[in-house]
Amino acid sequence: ELPRDLCKIDLIHAFIYPDNEYASEHYSLPVVNKLSKRIVINQKTKSDLYNQYDQNSVDPILKNRIENIYNGIQIAESVKDKSQDEVLKVLYVGRNTQEKRVQIIAEIAEKFQGNDQIKFIAIGEGLDGYFKHLTNVKTTGVKQGAELEAEYQKGNVLLLTSKREGFPLVICEAMTNNIACISTKVGGIPFLLESGIDCYLVEPENEEEI
Repeated sequence: ELPRDLCKIDLIHAFIYPDNEYASEHYSLPVVNKLSKRIVINQKTKSDLYNQYDQNSVDPILKNRIENIYNGIQIAESVKDKSQDEVLKVLYVGRNTQEKRVQIIAEIAEKFQGNDQIKFIAIGEGLDGYFKHLTNVKTTGVKQGAELEAEYQKGNVLLLTSKREGFPLVICEAMTNNIACISTKVGGIPFLLESGIDCYLVEPENEEEI
């Protein structure tokens, strides 16, 4: 057992229980009294922890150990004027994991096959399989640093179809590069962004409606 006076901190981006029985917030519950701090990155996860504590009769004073620290990014030094772009470039930036629902991105791109005014760029590892049959999608693999920044400079729209999120860094990165964001209304996103003002949010449940 760790020494009682040792500072112990955990970091939670988003609740994944009961979707995943091995979720950290499920297994950490019996030892939350031993944690010095719990760091979350959005108000939604903080509220989820509060509810979990209430439902499991956790000492309410332990809520005071939960702190929300938002993600931060490097602001782009210059932003390209994209108002005259003749082709609308739609970006997906992210992992190939179940909650990201990359197959929905592929279905959306397929609807625009043959439309020369809309192109898609998929940035991330393991995405080729979703888009190999689509001629209007370019896959780049993983991009970081200046290479990723260059891709953002090309983009007009960021598209996220996730079932679950904390608060994605890619939204912050896209917005600082003059990119409009369309995302599912999940995690901490609707706590910080207003649909129709800052971005466009869609309900996450029905994949066909998305």
